[in-house]
Amino acid sequence: MATQRFSSVSQEARPWTIVLLLPQAQHRELVRFRNRQDAEDHLRALRRFMPKTQFELVFDLPAQMPIDLLDKMGQ
Repeated sequence: MATQRFSSVSQEARPWTIVLLLPQAQHRELVRFRNRQDAEDHLRALRRFMPKTQFELVFDLPAQMPIDLLDKMGQ
């Protein structure tokens, strides 16, 4: 299964990503969040309901993020 990445402003504005870790060094992006607290809360719920599954929280900021978007995220 090929990994699909959809690039849009809404996705770029959500740098906190929960990733599902798979065998053979593969991974799948599950969901993205604007702030770390929401991502950590969601991750905690996932781990509670699926304790044997491996998840990681990743800060995935696009290299070409517009400056005005960075300013909005800092507010």
